[in-house]
Amino acid sequence: MAGVTGLGQTAEMHVTGAGYLGLNPLGGDVANVAVVVPKSGMAPGSAGSGAGPARAFFRELARFPAVRDRVSPEAIVRPVMASGPFAARTTPVIADGALLTGDAADFFDPFTGDGLGTAFRGAELVEQTVLEPLRSGRPMGRSVLRPYANARRRAFFGKWVVERLIGYAMLRPAFFDRAVARLERRGLSHTLIGVTGGFVPARAVLNPAFLSQVVF
Repeated sequence: MAGVTGLGQTAEMHVTGAGYLGLNPLGGDVANVAVVVPKSGMAPGSAGSGAGPARAFFRELARFPAVRDRVSPEAIVRPVMASGPFAARTTPVIADGALLTGDAADFFDPFTGDGLGTAFRGAELVEQTVLEPLRSGRPMGRSVLRPYANARRRAFFGKWVVERLIGYAMLRPAFFDRAVARLERRGLSHTLIGVTGGFVPARAVLNPAFLSQVVF
């Protein structure tokens, strides 16, 4: 959208109990505006073609008081697009002769991000598991692929927990706002961002010392 007022040099995330909205500056006064809401909040047909996505988009955008007056329906420079639902997960990621990786195996909420990084890391784990069996011609049964499932759990379990905690907190915007303010005031926000970005271990936040500073 063009004409978005009040844009800075960084992206913005706005949270309500019904979803969240992201503003990503693209240069000038143009920004990508994305609204993420539960499937239950979407009217039938609103994710289809034509005017449906635009109506749903502006209806949901109006729920964000810090943003709704900064954009105009007449300022769209690319048609509104809708997709989803995304929040799909599967517990088994291996079967005889097959395995799942990337978004086929799990979903990382766009709020916390790192879906691409996780997919690349998952591909590395696949390579480490299947390269030798492929070269030797061994059948790709569950027992051969199980190391991939175990390695994937070790690599991502902490991030799964952090993402779920953030998702639950977003359902209570007042608590979420206070937690974010505490993170910023106490110099802890970069640690959490590092965990969600995949370059700081999850144990840096999944411990009583860190969590107590967020809650109290």
